[in-house]
Amino acid sequence: MSLGMSYKINNVAAKEFLSRLADADTHIMFDDIGGYLDSETALRFSKAEDFQGNPLIPSERALEESGITLVDHGHLRNSYTHNVFSDGKGVEHGSDMVYAAIHHVGGKTGRHHSTDLPARPVMGINDADEVEIGRIVHDFYQRVVSAK
Repeated sequence: MSLGMSYKINNVAAKEFLSRLADADTHIMFDDIGGYLDSETALRFSKAEDFQGNPLIPSERALEESGITLVDHGHLRNSYTHNVFSDGKGVEHGSDMVYAAIHHVGGKTGRHHSTDLPARPVMGINDADEVEIGRIVHDFYQRVVSAK
């Protein structure tokens, strides 16, 4: 005589759960992340701070006019935006202004590269941004998991 045992797992619920996660339209989540990055970058311009919260080195124009560094007419500040990838699997954030890069990383500019422009990196992700982006992702997937 032999003795045996059989055990089966009903994994239909697990498969449905994983399917909901895999099929989730992440466009909304990445648009929320991009919107957050847009607003944080605009806030940094108004505070004259870099993405780590350090004061920007004041520009000569801002000092002479009692203005805000990097904000004369607001074109650069207003140019920062985001684009969700067409496949919904990511987001890009930045500016299409040709002079955005030199303001971000600094370097020689002007006629004959005679002006040394300091780096003023207002775009970037700091620790607080990581936390907020994590919250956006968590909340999105919490809604996906909770949906029936």
